[in-house]
Amino acid sequence: MDPILSTLVAVCASVAGLFVGAWAKRRSYMIIPFNDPLSWLLLMSVFVILLLPDLAPQYAFINPYDPIHDIILAGFFLMYIYGYVKEEMLYEYASSHNIFQLQQIIQPVVYYWNDQNQLCWQPQRMRYVIKRMLFNVDCPLDFPVNDISRRRYVEFQGKFLKLSAYVVDTSAFKPKEEYVTKWVIRGHEIRFKVLSLVFEPSPMNTYDAYDFYTEGKIADEYVQNYQRLKVENANASADIRMARVLGAVKIVESITSMTPDAVVMGRVIGDLEARNGDTGEGVRKASRVGSEGDESANRRKRAAERHQQGASE
Repeated sequence: MDPILSTLVAVCASVAGLFVGAWAKRRSYMIIPFNDPLSWLLLMSVFVILLLPDLAPQYAFINPYDPIHDIILAGFFLMYIYGYVKEEMLYEYASSHNIFQLQQIIQPVVYYWNDQNQLCWQPQRMRYVIKRMLFNVDCPLDFPVNDISRRRYVEFQGKFLKLSAYVVDTSAFKPKEEYVTKWVIRGHEIRFKVLSLVFEPSPMNTYDAYDFYTEGKIADEYVQNYQRLKVENANASADIRMARVLGAVKIVESITSMTPDAVVMGRVIGDLEARNGDTGEGVRKASRVGSEGDESANRRKRAAERHQQGASE
């Protein structure tokens, strides 16, 4: 091959590799690099190129034993890798707590805006990646990305691997399968199954309406005060209940310690005080009245007996 032509082909192949790599990353949005269908297809083509001259020389279009061809292939794949890695990707690590199952799930969520300026996300499943790369099918996302102001740092120290990320706390992941219409051809709808995602961040990830509560030091103080007030409230409630029990015990004890005579005399003394004002004097008067009444009865009896004796005589 002519040197000038070979140089031009190598440059064109390198530029093509740069654009193809960027396009593959932009269309697939895979978290794991080179895990998209196009990258796998190119990797398989390398083996085909290397083995085709020996297996079927009549179909070989590239000679791997030719240095010029090797330079063209190397330029394409190197620029493909550069374009793939250089292309930016927007993603967030979202954390979901499940209190009932005692588990926490953290997963990356890749998001983007499509041509209609709609917020979408890319599930890391091959069938959804193929739909997007071949048919430009987008999966809708309901996630207030612009309202997120705070993220918490999570670190996991494994036995051989250490992982860390800044995550966004969410209420729960709610993926849902649904169908979207991509084209309408002669009255027939071409529909694709997509996976929509809905989740909301917790109040601890925003500053706007929750700044007073989510400020670190203030939040700690309020949590501590809340716990202290709960303890004090529990102690006060226990004291009140104990006071009621002790009061009831004292009342029962005082009632059971009173004899029937004491109860009767207490009522009599109270009645005399209400009538005469002085309890002792009232008791003495009551005793004299009783004795005088007995003497008068005896005198009347003796007088009646004397009267009966006089009549008989």
